Parts: sequence; C-alpha cells; structure tokens
Amino acid sequence: MRSAAMHRQYGEDLASQRMVVGPNRPKTDIPLPLRPRMNLLLKEIRRNPLLWLLACVPVVFVAHKIKPEAHTLLFVLSVLAIVPLAALLSHATESVAAKTGDTVGGLLNATLGNLT
Repeated sequence: MRSAAMHRQYGEDLASQRMVVGPNRPKTDIPLPLRPRMNLLLKEIRRNPLLWLLACVPVVFVAHKIKPEAHTLLFVLSVLAIVPLAALLSHATESVAAKTGDTVGGLLNATLGNLT
C-alpha cells in the first residue's frame, strides 16, 4: 500500500479522483460529455452562417430517395451541401498543419484539397 506522501507526490489523492462538474472541474484529458460538446457545435454553427448549409447534406439524400430523376435539384442541393463540407475540411487541415508544421501541413493541404 502506498503512503500518503506517495499519493501527494504523484497527484493521486482521492480529491483528484472525484468527478467534478461545472466551472471548478479540474483540467484533465477526460473528454467532455456529449451535451457540452453538442452545445459547442451548435454555438459554432450559429456563429458561422456558412455552416447553416450543412442542413443541405441530409436533404440531398432525402431528395434522392424521393425523386431520383430530378437531376437539376439534386445538383443544386449537392453544390450547396459541399460548400460547408469543403470549409470544414480546410479548417481541419489548417488545424493539423498548425500543430505538425509547414511540411506536413502543405502535404495534407495538397492531398485533402483535392477531395472537394
């Protein structure tokens, strides 16, 4: 059994083991629960009008199921749906590039830039 000094030394005291919710929550590597993550996502969508077009993604699938012969409608909805997806992909590659460096970031940008 470890002594109390060892627990304090390695930061394993019982208080740090408890789950604390709210602003006094300790900063750990434990992922946020689903609700706060959804709130962050919804906040970002409300802040950026370009992301409002994400609603077109499921609409394209529904429209294809309902009326697959409406090629013009499907094309227009697909164009509207791909715009925010391209923006998200660009943001993701820039975020990775910021952490990995210019070489890897440039490679990712060149590779993933062709997806859209």
